[in-house]
Amino acid sequence: MFLSADAQALLAAEAFVEDAAVRATGCRHLRVDTAPFILVPLGLAGEDGAPLAFGWGRGEEMGLCVVPEPRDRDEVWAGLTEMARVLCRWIDPIGEARIAVGEKRKRWVTRESAQLVVPTGAGADLLRKLAARMVWAPEEVDPVVRRAGGWLLFFLDRHELALWDSALLIVTEALAMHWTLPLSGAEGSHLLASLAALERPGRAREAAQEVEHEPGGALTMPDFDAKKLEPAIAAYGGAASSEGRAARRRDVEDLLRPIVRRLYEACVSGLERLRAIPPIPAVLEERHEDEREALARHASYLREEGRFSKADSLRRSVFLLDGVEGEMKRVRSSARRQDPVLRAVAMCEGAALEGEVLRSDWVRQRPRIFRAELVVRVSGAWRASVERFQVVWEREKPAHVAVIGVEADGEHTLVHLRSADQHKQLREELDGLLAPGRPIALVQEERSFQTFGFPPEVPWMLRGSDA
Repeated sequence: MFLSADAQALLAAEAFVEDAAVRATGCRHLRVDTAPFILVPLGLAGEDGAPLAFGWGRGEEMGLCVVPEPRDRDEVWAGLTEMARVLCRWIDPIGEARIAVGEKRKRWVTRESAQLVVPTGAGADLLRKLAARMVWAPEEVDPVVRRAGGWLLFFLDRHELALWDSALLIVTEALAMHWTLPLSGAEGSHLLASLAALERPGRAREAAQEVEHEPGGALTMPDFDAKKLEPAIAAYGGAASSEGRAARRRDVEDLLRPIVRRLYEACVSGLERLRAIPPIPAVLEERHEDEREALARHASYLREEGRFSKADSLRRSVFLLDGVEGEMKRVRSSARRQDPVLRAVAMCEGAALEGEVLRSDWVRQRPRIFRAELVVRVSGAWRASVERFQVVWEREKPAHVAVIGVEADGEHTLVHLRSADQHKQLREELDGLLAPGRPIALVQEERSFQTFGFPPEVPWMLRGSDA
């Protein structure tokens, strides 16, 4: 989240007082594709990393794969193979369809972005454990398992580096980014509880408690395991004939299908709620070149190498970090400018400004070089916490101003600003923007971002085919 700790605490207090979800943002900060790939993993409680079932789909229809005995090695590899084939049928064509972008330096990127949706953070953790197991699968296992494991690591690694990256969308985290719920962290990580709280204003906590006994994460519930699941698994293992094992397998599948289906439908419902929030322009624009370039590189890596090894991890990590860094800059900068809630919070902290232009003048510094000086009236008391601000306007090229003075004026504050740019061609546009009586908004100039130090000259051993 981009909100300060104080702002989040105030929103949480309001949510508990109202016993209802409170919107924490004015816009949506994540991309939600029209038909993302939803993957619902379910593990066996008490067995770390033991897959029990997978649900998948790109719409209302859900496919299901069940591992009737999660402690049997052959059954596990059979289930992972089925899931891997479905995953690769979705992502491989996206990774291989390339176009060249850029005028001066051509870059190969995928034609479209890919988005994997997982219901909860616990589900993502289970997938990471399975992906690490899949990329080191023994030789007798279908190679598609290693390939699918490599794809899962791509999505999971990007999300770990930048929570607001849209390649992997974890529904509970996305909901928590845009709403503050009157729930604890543990309750908020339960997908069914989070959605119930959103659907029942004024009774959010009661609604969440009503569904907490149902599986809403990545594991089954102990009472369900003891009374129903374990007897069904034992019956499957004790079946003597193939017909008997097939019948007992259907029994296990009948027990697990409603659980996986409920989580899958909750993912669909959560995505619809997110789509209803107007997105910031960076989410709408088809400019995900950094993510698409990383996707193309990873597809090439999987095609050429076939599997992972310790010697290859550096090359994979360096290219992955480069793509995530660019995505972080794009989304964070746009959210600062376009989200009215974030801007209001930043204004309270002195890192943004919204007011009315009282006076504006152009000061000639040198022939054909002008700087604007203006006075903006702000309601209430205001004090700048930074020196330079960026004007919020429709042009992609930013205009910057510096604070040169702040004075109280009754119930208002007068802020004196001076343009920090040498304006020539933009003067006519700025004349209209800075005209007296016009509203104006400014945000803190983002001059630095988190950086991972991608080397300017990539060593030859890290280079690879991008096409």
